[in-house]
Formats: sequence, structure tokens, C-alpha cells
Amino acid sequence: MILLSLTWRIMNAARKFFAELRRRKVYKVAVVYTAVAFVIWQVADIALPSLGLADSAVGVVLVFTVLGFPIALVLAWAYEVRPEEQVAAAAETDSMQKTSSRSVAPQANSVAVLPFESMSPEEEGEYFADGITEEITNVLASLADLHVAARTSAFMFKGKQTDIREIGRQLGVSYLVEGSVRRAGDTLRITAQLIDTTSGYHLWSERFDRLMGDVFEIQDQIASAVAERLSEQVRLSGSSPRPVVRSSELPAYEMFLKGRQLMAVFAGESMLDAAACFEESLSLDPGFAAAHAGLAEALTLQSIGFQVKSGKETMPRARQQADLALELAPSLPGAHHARALVALFYEWDYRADRAAFDRAAKLGPNDASVHMWRDFYFTYVEHDYDAAIAENKRAQELNPMDPSLRSREGTIRYLFGDLDKAESLFRVLLLEMPDFPLPHLGLADTLARRGRIDEAVTAMEQALELGGPLVVMVGIMAGFYGLQHSFDKAQDLLRQLEAESSQGYVSSFWMAVAQAGLGDLDAAFQQDGVRAGGHQIGRAHV
Repeated sequence: MILLSLTWRIMNAARKFFAELRRRKVYKVAVVYTAVAFVIWQVADIALPSLGLADSAVGVVLVFTVLGFPIALVLAWAYEVRPEEQVAAAAETDSMQKTSSRSVAPQANSVAVLPFESMSPEEEGEYFADGITEEITNVLASLADLHVAARTSAFMFKGKQTDIREIGRQLGVSYLVEGSVRRAGDTLRITAQLIDTTSGYHLWSERFDRLMGDVFEIQDQIASAVAERLSEQVRLSGSSPRPVVRSSELPAYEMFLKGRQLMAVFAGESMLDAAACFEESLSLDPGFAAAHAGLAEALTLQSIGFQVKSGKETMPRARQQADLALELAPSLPGAHHARALVALFYEWDYRADRAAFDRAAKLGPNDASVHMWRDFYFTYVEHDYDAAIAENKRAQELNPMDPSLRSREGTIRYLFGDLDKAESLFRVLLLEMPDFPLPHLGLADTLARRGRIDEAVTAMEQALELGGPLVVMVGIMAGFYGLQHSFDKAQDLLRQLEAESSQGYVSSFWMAVAQAGLGDLDAAFQQDGVRAGGHQIGRAHV
């Protein structure tokens, strides 16, 4: 039995060895080398004597070709000799893979708050646990010299059993906070721990058994304990985390948390639902400043970001809500953020916009969305390429798992004419996430600016297929068909937008994009979404 087993192992090893020889192309190299060597011998046997060289010269050629044979086989094994085009393709792929790596060198004074696990039996416990996670994140984010990963990136690991060290590498943080929430009636149990992502060791952990009314105190205690333990590991300024503005009415606070969770979904319908939650929260506590700020932002994004409602309907109310939030809580970062968006997209008061964004960034230095919108200001208002890229890069540092920020970088680059870098970036993103529509859209716009219209249309068709028949996608696709002189297709899509506008709200801006592609610039610039001279964003894209 032993002999049979040994024989089987030897035969199996031999099979694997010869299979590896085939995989590494060693056989092919041997055949090609032998054929080439044979030709060299024939040429040497005929040509060298006619050149007056001694017969021994033929022998020297023979010796060198024989000696080169094992060297060629060794090189074939070690380097897997491939045709030139395969080597080039492999080198390009390797380069792209290195470029697209999302591992980030962790900063020493950096932390992420992972989604606390809901241990509650009721369905509502999920958003409550998520809300507590976000609140702790916001408290820690008030420390200017602490780098806090954005909620969007941290929540990418929700429900996943990913190694702590790997999470740290992907988020670029040295420490993680994680925990769980169990809610039963009026009682609450929250556990939390602070973990070093390099060693995996727990630096601190604690369990809190309290009544529901103490939830605010628990959140502040967790944030303060984390900051205190971190100050033992890294140099912090010594300032305490700033308490988050909250409602004294627990039901109002819970509805606010639900609204924030819906805002995080970041879609048109979710913005409508979020606004409804903030409205209900304010009906329970009219003095809740954070709910006023949340409502202002949700209303703004309904019309500006997702265009599910007209700005004429939402923006006056958004301005009112932002002003109320500032009046109630002048030091609330979200209030200044909401006011800045109103100034940028509705009032076109760019001096007030800059001041509000600066104040929001000072009060909330770890808010990635503030840096994202500041990039919009520098791009479309001040036309400052370096400042816009710097704000985008800062947003990516805080929110490294959000692909839209990396796609936005490409948009900034092509808007400022850096088409080579823009195209390279979009192609890398497409390798990483081929099913994400934004890189396809960005590549299409970049290629169109390079005059490669047919390629641009192909890329835009892919974006439309992946993103679905959204108004924004249909409008851009119509514009691109117009540039390609596919006027029938462009007109069909323009008619589709006009039909949709008769059934509900459709932003006139995307009508203008379609008309601009068809060459009807007069009609495009007469649309409400573009006509106003101060609307720099609309004019830049049309």
C-alpha cells in the first residue's frame, strides 16, 4: 500500500510538473528554439567556410546554441515568456490594478465608526442603531485634529465579516469603533469598543444599560471615551468633542434619525421620504435645529440634485428652513452647509456661499459632503482648478469608498481641459466597477470634448443602459445623439422628455442639453434651468 501510494504521488507530481511546463509555454519555447538553432547551424555550415573562417567556427556556433538551450528553458519557466502583445497587455493590467487599489495608508490620528449591530427584535431597531452610529461619528468629527472616516464609507462594511486590519487599510484609519444596540421597551443596552486596526487589539470596551431617555448621554459618553483613549495613543489638541444638537423630545429625535438614514440612500424618492420624516420630527419639536437643517438639505437636493421637484417649489422653503436652523443653532455645521447650498444653487450669492461653506468646514472639518460641495464652488464660481481638486481629494480621503467622488474628480479634470488625466481616470474606474454608470457618463463627456463623438455615444449608451431612463441620462443621451448628427434619435428622446414633463416635473435644464445637442442654442438658453445669467453650473455644461 505504501509503495502504491508513493507511486501515485510520484505520477501525480509528474503530471502536475508537465502541466506546468505546458502552462508556462516551456514546450513551445523548446520547439521554437530547436527550429531556430537548426536554421542557424545550416546557415553557419554554408556561410562560414565561404567567408574564409576555419571549420572550428562552425563548432563554436554549435556549442553556443547548445549551451543556450537550457538557459532559454529556465527563462521560459521563470518569466513565462509570452508573445509581445500579451506581455504588453499584462503590464498594462498590472499597472491598472496597482493604480486602482483602494488600500490607503492609515493616518495615525484616524478613526472610523462601523455600523453598530442592531440586536433588537423590532424592525425599527435597524435605523435606530444606524442613527446612533451616525451620531457618534458626528460627535467625533467635531475634533479638528482627528481624521474621521465618512459614514458612507464606514457603512460599506455593514453586515460583512471583514477582517479588522483589512477595514483599516481600505478606510485608511488606525482605529475602529464598533458595537451593538439592543432596545427593549424603555430599556437600552449599548456596547462599544475601540480597536487598533494594526494589531487587532481592543483598547477599550464598555457596556451601557440605561433607559431610552439616556440615549443622548450614552452617545456623548462613548464619543468622549473614544477621544480620551485615542489621546493616549496619538497627539490630539486636548479639546473635548462638541455635543451634537439634538431634540429633547425622543420621538422627534427618532424621526430625525429615520430621515437621516433616508438621506444616506441618496436617491430622488428617498429625498422625498426624508423630507417627510423631518417634517414629522419638527411637528413634534419645532425648535429642533438639526431637523430644520436636514429638511433644507433634502428640499435642495430634491430639485438641484435629483430634480424630482421644481426649484420654484422647494428652494424658497429650503432657504427658510436653513435660516431657521442658523437662528436656533449658530454653531451647527449642518445649518451652515444647508445655507451654503441655497446660496450656491438658488440665490447665486457667491460671497455668502463662500462664507457659509468656510464656516461649515471649520465647524465640521470631517464632513466629506462639505468638501464635495466646496469643490463645486471652486469649479463653477472661482474656476480654480487646484482648489477644486484639493477639495475633491480631501473628500476622497474622508470617504474613500464612495466611487462617485472619484468619478467627480474626472469631471473636474475634463471641465478644466485636462482631458488625458480625465480619460485615464475614467478608464481605471471602468476596470474596477464596469456596472457603475457615472464613469461611463464621464468618459462619454471626455471623449466628446476630444472630438471622438462615435466613441462618446457608445459610452453614453452604456451609461443609459446601466443608469436606467432617468431624466438626466435621457437628456444627455439626446445631446450626444445630436452631436453625432443622429437627429432622429435625439428628437425621439427630446419628445420623451416633453411627454414626461406633461405627466410630472422634468427639469428644463435637461431639455436644454438635448436642444443644445440638436444645435438649437437659442431654445436651450431660453430654458428656465439655464436662462439666468448667474447659473454658472448650467451654462458650463450646456
